Amino acid sequence: YGGRIVSVEPLDSAFAALSARASKDNLWVALQNGVGAAPGAIDINVSANSYSSSVLDMNDAHLHAAPDSRYVGIQQIELTTVIHLIEQQHIDPAACLLKVDTQGYESQVLAGAGPVLDKIAAVQLELSFVELYAGQDLFDDHVAALRKRGFALWSLDPGISAPDGRLLQCDGLFLRPGGAA
Repeated sequence: YGGRIVSVEPLDSAFAALSARASKDNLWVALQNGVGAAPGAIDINVSANSYSSSVLDMNDAHLHAAPDSRYVGIQQIELTTVIHLIEQQHIDPAACLLKVDTQGYESQVLAGAGPVLDKIAAVQLELSFVELYAGQDLFDDHVAALRKRGFALWSLDPGISAPDGRLLQCDGLFLRPGGAA
């Protein structure tokens, strides 16, 4: 990809790796924040595998499928919103792919996009079929909410599965009709 990238990562260790990688690309900005419905401070549960870290409590279904995802610590992080990022980084929503990888916190991130979400070209979202994190919205909830905002589900990529083979989570790509090439 040859365009501009704005990446947001709240965890100290993951941000260090992201920042080092982004520093090699003049068009890649790395920010150490979480993203949610409103600015503020919040605690994030840090998992042993890092990428399962979440503001939400992890459910047994997740631990059973990925025992290395257990929480090993807590870190306080600063939250920002999608609206703030778009304004601060001078992002054109009509040319923006919003990728949300927040381990059950997707609804809060989308809420923090507010009316800007109606202008964003595409959204990539983690979609869970079972509750992996306490209180998270599931696949049908997100598909319905994004459909109401003018998006069409374009493609799905498998994510994690239970030991018995049941698909627990996937990534969904949502596009505005007429926006796909």
